Amino acid sequence: MLLATSEGVSRRKLLVHTYVHVYIMWNLPRDGFEELAKQLDPSVDLDTAWMLTGGNPRALIELLEYRWNVDRWMNGAVLPRVRVAVEGIDVDMLRALVDDPDCDPATAKLLEDRNTPRLEAQSGSGARHRKGLGMAGTRLQASRS
Repeated sequence: MLLATSEGVSRRKLLVHTYVHVYIMWNLPRDGFEELAKQLDPSVDLDTAWMLTGGNPRALIELLEYRWNVDRWMNGAVLPRVRVAVEGIDVDMLRALVDDPDCDPATAKLLEDRNTPRLEAQSGSGARHRKGLGMAGTRLQASRS
């Protein structure tokens, strides 16, 4: 069985089972990203889309939803989420987490938890999922041992 989620809560619930193996799959490799992007007929060049999204399919879909307007996407989708996620966290700690995500597990979990309600709200609206544009954030492979 193969499951995909971008939600940390689901991952933690599944990890209580010994037969679950987790593989992070946040971003696509360059060729896979370009293949997806070409199907969406982007009006931004693929190098720019790759640089801005890091190969993240969810970010690419958001950029499409903003009609490929990079400034509107950054100001309307990206920056508000970043501000909420990092609010009240020391800048030096954020820099340390960029260098080593495991340096402070409590702060890393806080950032994950702050992201979870946004994901639940998106899935509750159903808009992205009705269009079949959901995002695979974490690939969970379950096999009985």
